Amino acid sequence: PDDLEERADGALFSPPWPEGEYLVVAGESFPEHVTEILERIAETRNLEAQRTVLACAQRLPASVAGRLVRFIRGYLSQPFSKWLDPTELAGLAERLLLEGERRGVDLAEALYLPRRSAREGSAREAEAGLEAYWYAETFPQVAKALVEARGLQGLKKLCRWLDRYQKVISPADAQGNSDFSYIWRPSIAPSDQNTGYEEIGEALVDAVRDGAALLAQVHEPIVIHEILASRS
Repeated sequence: PDDLEERADGALFSPPWPEGEYLVVAGESFPEHVTEILERIAETRNLEAQRTVLACAQRLPASVAGRLVRFIRGYLSQPFSKWLDPTELAGLAERLLLEGERRGVDLAEALYLPRRSAREGSAREAEAGLEAYWYAETFPQVAKALVEARGLQGLKKLCRWLDRYQKVISPADAQGNSDFSYIWRPSIAPSDQNTGYEEIGEALVDAVRDGAALLAQVHEPIVIHEILASRS
């Protein structure tokens, strides 16, 4: 596929790549061969080729689709990342997790691990691989898959992500505490008290709560409590 083109006005243009449509269809019959082809071109910056890699990964067996995760993670920091379908990205992470492909965790982390926003003037704002709206929309099913696939380790990861989020949005006080969630999330359960303004944070709280409730059905309460009470 051709690389991005810069127009006279400075705008970037991604040329079409019609060959990708054939690979999406062929991947169902020749998964290994198509994956080898995709691995050779997957570092492209061409948006249509990136969409092809994602579309193929969704249809390929988990064992070979996992080989494409490292490329898809890289797309999230490229110019046209917002033009990749967030429901397809989340759906791929969910499927890989549920089918036992270890790189599903890597993709989930690339999509949902909070980080400090790179936008100017937003020092205390958090962002992730998905925009906040799509984060909140897609995270519940991916978080559930993470807990179902990884059990207590999955819950620990969710807790670490929530802790990271709080450290990003809140400066630590004199005692080193950065947990001011009582301001934006006074109730763990759904409630009118919750502001709803912190879409990423709200989704993380919900995921930890629901994950803990799910695992409490098969683990002693003290085990769940120790995880929730610990700080990374």
